[in-house]
Amino acid sequence: MFRSRSDHERGGFSAALELIRRVSGLSWAFLTVVRSGDHKYYHLAAASENVPDGLPYKFPMASGLAGWLHTKLKPLSIDRLKADNRNSFIFQKNEPIKGFRSFYGWPVMYNYQPRGALILAGAEGETLDPALYEVMECVVDRLAAQFHMDRLILKVMELDKIDSQSGLSHRAHFLENLDQMVKAADLNGQSLDLFVLATTGLDAYSVEYGHAAAGELLKSIAGQLKAGLKSSWKLGHVSQGVFALAVPSSDAPESRSLIAKFKKQLEDWPMPDASGRVELGLYPALASYPQDGSGPEELLEIAFTALADSDDDDEEDDDE
Repeated sequence: MFRSRSDHERGGFSAALELIRRVSGLSWAFLTVVRSGDHKYYHLAAASENVPDGLPYKFPMASGLAGWLHTKLKPLSIDRLKADNRNSFIFQKNEPIKGFRSFYGWPVMYNYQPRGALILAGAEGETLDPALYEVMECVVDRLAAQFHMDRLILKVMELDKIDSQSGLSHRAHFLENLDQMVKAADLNGQSLDLFVLATTGLDAYSVEYGHAAAGELLKSIAGQLKAGLKSSWKLGHVSQGVFALAVPSSDAPESRSLIAKFKKQLEDWPMPDASGRVELGLYPALASYPQDGSGPEELLEIAFTALADSDDDDEEDDDE
């Protein structure tokens, strides 16, 4: 039907959609997507090349004829639409697409779940031939499989950035995030604080209750720390039981408050499925950009050095 091509060969959904429009003989073509877990809106993923500017990319789920597809999850075929019909718009009232008189749409489904919709619209006298209608049904099935594959690829890409032990960014991905924050700080003339947060007690817990139980405890701890983050902060698991938190220095009061609260939570962490408390603790260390280092790796090493120095000081105090 049409050959799949990579994006750098002018492939992808936009090129495929333009080909679908030309084969159909209609004037306009659209492809929408429904994001996982979003039951309020559908999104315009691609449109044919002749669609006028000014069309938004996000619409309420029940908006327009396209909304009917996304809510009813049934194909819709209108060979002739009256100009004065109160529903004579594809996506929303007063949209820049004018003069369409035929509408054809198919919900894109996979495993009984909506993934989006394929929409075609024609001007006066443009209708979809019955044979081509069947062809478009085959196209919809192909799009459903592609949508599903794209979701799997995105999931794999996301998992590749995540440390399986904690569910947080692993060291390499955290450093990538930190590098982006450093560049943004340079542009804005701002500074950053990098905290290394070393937890204690996990090794002893693992010895007593097993590796699997310790893994579950680590994930719970990481989830507790992540829950208090602001959207502009970055968190990672950079070593066993050691977290790294990067924040703009202007957020110092909030970040220090979060760390103090997290430390208190660790010291009062309940035993899973039992009475008593887990013996946990927290040792924080800080490095600041640009005062202490010029890049992500150097900042992290400086923070680790500060952490080691604080451990040595604690040991000396214990000896005295």
